[in-house]
Amino acid sequence: NVLAIVNTVGTATNRATHRYLNQKKVPQLMILSGASQWNDPKAFPWTMMGMIAYDTEGSVYARHILQNKPDARIAVLRQNDDFGRDFLAPFKKVLEEAGGKAKVVAEASYDLTEPTIDSQIINLSKSGADVFFNITTGKATSQSIRKIAEIGWKPD
Repeated sequence: NVLAIVNTVGTATNRATHRYLNQKKVPQLMILSGASQWNDPKAFPWTMMGMIAYDTEGSVYARHILQNKPDARIAVLRQNDDFGRDFLAPFKKVLEEAGGKAKVVAEASYDLTEPTIDSQIINLSKSGADVFFNITTGKATSQSIRKIAEIGWKPD
């Protein structure tokens, strides 16, 4: 007897109810997660994303870099989960398909339970990268910005 579930936050929390809601034909509307798994209307017709898909966003960022810095040497920090993977795979695919000089020269990931990402940033800075693609959330985003400033690394 539920009309709809609306605007729920996060990939993991929505995954917990996804199949059940579809089996019961309860609309799961405007999910606040861009994970690609929510974009499957044939298998899950009762689910609708509420934000741009992470894979689309990753592609857009890659095209932006290609247009503005076609010979970019890119360092990537990503969350070690679906969020990070959904961003990175299409990002790399667009760079590869462009066949240009822009490329990922270093990658690092982190788990949400890690207290800091300082060591990842230090290692990425040693790669010679001149562009930093930061696929992080919350605390790790703030920490990465702070650490980059502290060590004097100046990527785009």
